[in-house]
Amino acid sequence: MRRLSMTLILLFSLLLGQVDSLEFLHYVPFQIGNRWQYEGHEFYSDSSWSTGFVESQVIGDTTMPNGLKYYIIDHIPLFGETFARIDSVNQILYYYNELYGNDGCNNNEWDFLDYSFLDSAYWNDCANNLADLHTTELFIESLNDTFPSIRVEHWGSETQTLFSENLGISHISYALGVGGAYYKLIAATINGIQYGEYMSTSTSNFLPQEIVLHQNYPNPFNPETTIAFELPKRSKVRIVIYDILGREVVRLVEDQLNEGTHKTIWSGKDQQNQLVSSGVYIYTLSVSSMESKKIFSKNGKMVLMK
Repeated sequence: MRRLSMTLILLFSLLLGQVDSLEFLHYVPFQIGNRWQYEGHEFYSDSSWSTGFVESQVIGDTTMPNGLKYYIIDHIPLFGETFARIDSVNQILYYYNELYGNDGCNNNEWDFLDYSFLDSAYWNDCANNLADLHTTELFIESLNDTFPSIRVEHWGSETQTLFSENLGISHISYALGVGGAYYKLIAATINGIQYGEYMSTSTSNFLPQEIVLHQNYPNPFNPETTIAFELPKRSKVRIVIYDILGREVVRLVEDQLNEGTHKTIWSGKDQQNQLVSSGVYIYTLSVSSMESKKIFSKNGKMVLMK
């Protein structure tokens, strides 16, 4: 009888685990072919703003150098093209980036959403980042319905991503200095089921009206930080990091880029791929027009703190 009771308890525990795992998968429907459309509002340091639509879609899968298979998502607002892996056993959503390996991450992965930490905070060693995960009920205006959701907050509350049941990512907001952006889901097609109504994308792309260099985030930072900038048209772009004495540390970008919003990551290394010391650093954006020799240049200050 005792053996039977223990067997029943074990089976019951396994069933509960399966239910939890299935519930987690409802929040991360990243199967190939799934599609999302967001309405976004971007705010700039000069008090100007722009609005438009952004589309995201799972376009395939691929095996990365670490030997693991990831979904290719083109593209999630803020994150751009993303490689995502779902560990349904441990109930974790991973994002892949080769730079994560510099942070000591296993397999170059960042565990962006760990379902076992709901309604609590956890320290993500790889991203060197404190995150808060909370359950909430989210009313989505475009769908005229309320969905159970998970709110993920990074860098305090500067960046928030909401995952809604059966929808995936439904809201993203972030702050960049005195600017920032807010994206909300207006339509999605998940496993063949359409939610909401898609809008015309003729006004998408959020084409900036002028060149903008955002404050890096996070700041202070350790070990890496993101520098975002915007181009109203295709231009020659250079981003250089200098130390406080004006000596060049590393060139992050030197290329011709299309119009739109771009971002680059500095992992605190110099041109020889050596880690630099703590301190204040200057990042400079230089943009020259393809049609003229006029050069736009703007600087920002950031602090590397170890």
